Amino acid sequence: MSKGLSKTLNKKQEREFKRFLEAAPFNFCDGFCDRCNFAGTCSISRQELAFQLKRQKEGKDPNDTNAFLEELSKNFKKIIFFLEEELKKQGIKPAEIEIKEEDFIKPEKELICREALRLNKLIFSLIREIETDLENTRPWYLISLQLEIIDLSYYGGFIYNKLIRALISKDFERKNKDNMEFVIPDSEISSCLALCALENSEICLKNILNLINEVDVKYKVKIDRILKLIEKIKLGINKRFPKAKYFKDKIIFHGAFISLNQQKRAKF
Repeated sequence: MSKGLSKTLNKKQEREFKRFLEAAPFNFCDGFCDRCNFAGTCSISRQELAFQLKRQKEGKDPNDTNAFLEELSKNFKKIIFFLEEELKKQGIKPAEIEIKEEDFIKPEKELICREALRLNKLIFSLIREIETDLENTRPWYLISLQLEIIDLSYYGGFIYNKLIRALISKDFERKNKDNMEFVIPDSEISSCLALCALENSEICLKNILNLINEVDVKYKVKIDRILKLIEKIKLGINKRFPKAKYFKDKIIFHGAFISLNQQKRAKF
């Protein structure tokens, strides 16, 4: 570690930074670089900063949605190019690849996915209701509440998607176990992300409840119902993906290891 960086970190941050280096590379980062102690050492963060500077130099808004989509399109083209090159090496022509609908499972029909979709709808219904109430008042807890809502919108938004991906990947891994080697199965990472997002959503909801319950008790019943559904889905994930919980230290949420992040964010 450089002397300059060491001076800017306290002992606790320094220990976390060493652990960060030991655990890298990671399987997932939520991209909250502005909250991360390690942004200066991370290649993804540096790429993001380079993109921001490039857009500013071109006289364009780096936060514009079209700019983001343009960069995303470039990345997808690179991925397609590398995939085509890999297929050529294996003597496979993309046009000859036959994809049949029956080759794919339909995870959205499974109970755990239906429950995750119901959870998604309940979370965003709650957020809309709270935001409507906030339009008519400016309570003392407004800033803290808005931060929790932002986080809940993010984490609550991809529980269903990650669970769908985990089930599809598990089916693919099962079908291809004899001719493919999976160092870290995608199904385990995706299910771990769904599990971590559930746990973070749970923290957000409890923090929101503690903030808002003093002035408006009507939300308690709704939030308690959502928390019960979260527990049910967590049990379902642990049953279907028993190894998911072991990948938490390979995931960065809010610029910290998921376990440390959850300790910090359980504020109330």
